[in-house]
Amino acid sequence: MIDPCRITYSLHHSFKFVAILTTVNSIVGYVQKQSLNKTMTNFRIRVAIVDFEEKTRNAYALLSDVLPGFKFISAYANTQKMLGRIDIDDPDLVVLTLPYLNGDLINDMIKVKKLNQGIEILLVSKESDPAWIMKALQAGAGGFLFGEVNFVKLTEAIEEISGGGAPMSPEIAKIVIKSFNRNYQTPLTKRETEVLDHLAQGKTYEYIAKELFVGKETIKTHVRNIYDKLQVDNKNDAIKIGLENKYI
Repeated sequence: MIDPCRITYSLHHSFKFVAILTTVNSIVGYVQKQSLNKTMTNFRIRVAIVDFEEKTRNAYALLSDVLPGFKFISAYANTQKMLGRIDIDDPDLVVLTLPYLNGDLINDMIKVKKLNQGIEILLVSKESDPAWIMKALQAGAGGFLFGEVNFVKLTEAIEEISGGGAPMSPEIAKIVIKSFNRNYQTPLTKRETEVLDHLAQGKTYEYIAKELFVGKETIKTHVRNIYDKLQVDNKNDAIKIGLENKYI
């Protein structure tokens, strides 16, 4: 039988996992609760992990021995390694613990869903940019936990998403709800809206060009079109009108 103290010792050597596994008592208590509430069968949810830190990946492997219903089958250092083995490892769920999001990671999520639409994706990230959060959800993320999460919340989220739910931290849920309040009767194109949204967040032309995979001159053209459509001649007024009219 696995000693919970051994797991906690290993995990506490990774500073990030202090936030994921709270205490020995939380582990033991959760396991006891699961044992009481569930009739154990041979079926276990196959979970794969993507995490940049090796110690954290190793810690996840130990959890298979104490969590009924879950089998942590693989731990990848990045999404590219995951894509190289996902058809072989055949997970039911992929947990992506990524500090921040970017275009490459979003594209990798889309590839996962194309390879197997049935694979669930649970994101754990510190990303606070509403645009990236919405892109991640549109790319196929079935759940999104914001910031650092403790052991109990993580395992409950894994259970929820595996059971057909959509676990979300309150911060993420608020962004999703806000997106439904956006005014879609806008004179701006989808790309112009993205550019204006980035400008409202203080991003530079260079940054926006990189994130949208276009050249800087293309961004300048979009900005000129935004000014023309909103009948303004500067960025601040464009952002003001965009916010007041809920275009962004």
